[in-house]
Amino acid sequence: MPGFPLHEGFAGTLPGPLREVFDRWLARRQHPAPSSAQDLDVPSSFVAAPRT
Repeated sequence: MPGFPLHEGFAGTLPGPLREVFDRWLARRQHPAPSSAQDLDVPSSFVAAPRT
């Protein structure tokens, strides 16, 4: 979303629980994880097993 600046000024306006999510997202964005489910904070129990 290029129209929304996601910087420290924006993050400073977030309430505590959302700030924690934002901080985790930002850390993963800077250091991507190998699993897309991890990028979305999706519990592994929600991820379907690959079809064989």
